[in-house]
Amino acid sequence: NIGLGKLSLKEAKELLSCECELKLDSVIFKSPNNSEIINFFKRTQSTVSLSLFLSSFKEAEDINFNVKELFNGSNIKELSFKLEITGVKGNENRIELGRQIYPMVTKHFKESNIDLKLDFKKPDIIFQVYFTGEEYLIGLRLNDKDFDGRTYRLFSHQASFKGDFAYKILRNSKVKKGEKTLFLLSKDSVLPIEAALYVHGSMVRKI
Repeated sequence: NIGLGKLSLKEAKELLSCECELKLDSVIFKSPNNSEIINFFKRTQSTVSLSLFLSSFKEAEDINFNVKELFNGSNIKELSFKLEITGVKGNENRIELGRQIYPMVTKHFKESNIDLKLDFKKPDIIFQVYFTGEEYLIGLRLNDKDFDGRTYRLFSHQASFKGDFAYKILRNSKVKKGEKTLFLLSKDSVLPIEAALYVHGSMVRKI
């Protein structure tokens, strides 16, 4: 989410042993260790989504990735998909960009004998496109639901924080592992729960 990029970068550096790069509010990292990525998936508190990076481009025709590497050894012949575009202002601009990207993405899959069909309601796969201000990044979304919501949220108060925002408040307040913290604002317990998850290095979500 906007404004959480620097915190996401800091968290990625804490949870991953690889180099991480920040592009606007998007963190890019390359880790050869799958177990590390799975751990990040389970424990990240500041990110909204996690995608497998496919390609960077300035023009849609520059999109290039290897479908066979994505679905190596599978017998998939047909998939439904949709695009999620962020960082691009104006719905008309997003629609036009989508029209340019669709044929390029489907072309790569067709070359691997996989038929892609649009499905805005229940797609099998979701491609995320993100504009950094300089270039576009496209990735294959790995999470089913956005990370910023939490399963424990009871909505007991209309001013409830979302998990990622509560986590930012905690880190800005310099909550530290091994220390106790007193919370005076705890209408729905989001702040103390996020603090406990961080302090104890607990799992935030299941895969």
